[in-house]
Amino acid sequence: MGLFVLANATDAFLLLRLAELGAPAPLLPLAWLLLHVVKASVSWPAGRLADRLGPVRVVQVGWVLYAACYGALAWASSVPATVAAIAFYGLYHAISKGAERAWLAMLVPAHARGRAFGRYRGVTGVAVFAGGLGFGWAWQRWGSSTAFLLAGVAAVVALAVLTRWALRAQLKGPEA
Repeated sequence: MGLFVLANATDAFLLLRLAELGAPAPLLPLAWLLLHVVKASVSWPAGRLADRLGPVRVVQVGWVLYAACYGALAWASSVPATVAAIAFYGLYHAISKGAERAWLAMLVPAHARGRAFGRYRGVTGVAVFAGGLGFGWAWQRWGSSTAFLLAGVAAVVALAVLTRWALRAQLKGPEA
């Protein structure tokens, strides 16, 4: 998860991309609202899906959505396409965030969950900071499209690592 979070730049870059493409200022908070409406409306069904399919599978779907959204943001050349990508990005949040936490809770014994969640938040906090710096640097150096593409590729790499780890754990059995 830490590797994936390195790819996950702050969501404020979505609004910067929208502004870069010429969106009027009043549209920016509306796009932000749309992101959160999608996230809020899909989170509960996504949680049920994670309960039914297992959190790892749902996290994988969420990370694929993330990579697809960042690819779309890289290639979007209009305000409407970017708003659509931002709305779609809300699905990533709704699908993966709860499943990531459920997965973490499954990985550790009950007596260690407080520490595990503390470490998770610590690692993700540092990774978000580093990822945001790296994303901003890439944006400044090569432009927004390249920054979004690099983050999308990094998400695919993290997805491959997660999938390999999950398959190895599945082959080893419940004691893994």
